[in-house]
Amino acid sequence: DEVLRMGKGLKVPKFGNFTCVKNSTRDTVPGIKGFTFWCAPSFSRAFGIPSKKVGAALLVPCLEFNWAKLAYKAGVDKDTAQVTLSLLIRTIGQAIAGGQAVRLGFG
Repeated sequence: DEVLRMGKGLKVPKFGNFTCVKNSTRDTVPGIKGFTFWCAPSFSRAFGIPSKKVGAALLVPCLEFNWAKLAYKAGVDKDTAQVTLSLLIRTIGQAIAGGQAVRLGFG
């Protein structure tokens, strides 16, 4: 959430990228149009999720995920943060593969 509010993207390993969509140079007002997520190819393959190649021209660059920062903010050690997020990603993948709709809220 914090990274997106700064107008940057975040690359979550083995899951996907959360990022912002920039206005086209043809738009009269510069800035951010909205937010988007796309699955990492490994996540799509693992759970049988169809995916398309994403064009990056209007997407802001993504920062690499910072495990130490997640651990600090969650009040746990780095290993616990990695295991917890990995389990969450697997649970999301299994739900999607089972035909359930998944919605992630931020903030």
